[in-house]
Amino acid sequence: MKAYPVTDGDLHSIGALSGLATVAFSIGTGLLGYAFDVTESLSMASGVATETLGFWSGIRWGFVIAAVVCYAGGIVLWRVRGTTIKEIKDNTSFD
Repeated sequence: MKAYPVTDGDLHSIGALSGLATVAFSIGTGLLGYAFDVTESLSMASGVATETLGFWSGIRWGFVIAAVVCYAGGIVLWRVRGTTIKEIKDNTSFD
């Protein structure tokens, strides 16, 4: 078994990056779910004004775009976390 010297700061940054990535993915999933709910509600609506349908259709695409941004942010945070762990491993020498 190999043991790596990890400082308190390294441990906190790895934990924070993991937590932030999880939050970003969770928010993205919530936004995407809401976009699907809006789509379903629009498809089942009858007798609604065209302006209202257009407004909610725009809102739906806004939520989809925001979800993609959250997913991209989560991926970036996850990669930074992986890079931090890789640097710890690369900077460690075993004699």
